Amino acid sequence: MGWIVFWVLLALILTILLFSLRVSFSVNGSGWHVTLRYGFIRILEKGSDVKPKPKADSSPPPDAEPEADAPEPAQDTIGEPPDTDEEDDSLFTGDAAEKPPKKNFFQKIKPTNLSEGKAFIGDIFASISPPLRLLTRHMHFSKINLSVDVAAGDAAKTAIMYGAVSGAAFWLLGQMQSLFDVTAEQYGVRADFLGEKTRFSVSGEYHSSGITLLCVLLGAGVRFLWRSFLRIRRQEREQKNNTKNQAAANESAAVG
Repeated sequence: MGWIVFWVLLALILTILLFSLRVSFSVNGSGWHVTLRYGFIRILEKGSDVKPKPKADSSPPPDAEPEADAPEPAQDTIGEPPDTDEEDDSLFTGDAAEKPPKKNFFQKIKPTNLSEGKAFIGDIFASISPPLRLLTRHMHFSKINLSVDVAAGDAAKTAIMYGAVSGAAFWLLGQMQSLFDVTAEQYGVRADFLGEKTRFSVSGEYHSSGITLLCVLLGAGVRFLWRSFLRIRRQEREQKNNTKNQAAANESAAVG
């Protein structure tokens, strides 16, 4: 009986994972809207144009008598310990005060500058190995519409900004098409030399089965954490060697 229940539950879970997950999104200068559906059920709908549900009125009825305010307890100041913050701070001097706080693994992989950010993004793209790319082909982005009117109030600045925005937009589209199934209905960047402010709008839809998304997230997540762990170890080893070399150079200079 127990095995029958197990196989029935397993079949039910696999059937649920085969349902399609759909995310519809739209963003423009005036607001945004996101709708999340799983199968035939709408799970989430958020946006600047979606009014929140009114909260229940928790105010007391008009006939109810107001409760009397409870008296505040008297503050007992006898026997309070003196403020010893200054004395405690004086204990941490010298080398103990100069040691930086120890970071955990997730704090170490968080990028803090441009070079670390590039390494972080590189690990993400490299984590999608060829076997996982077979699965990412079942992750579909459809009805993609992008419209950008670049304007900076000055013809020269508008031309420079147009080149940067156009290059970044089509680079992103190429990266997505190399990994996922992407269908763009309208994708354009234009230069508005008479305008004063850049206007944009982007919308689209993402859909895939739940089991495909789960497999990609697990596979890419494990590879990303492993690559980040190896990169952090390599950086710490290089930093340690540089510190030793610097200490040796200082000793030799002092002796000389």
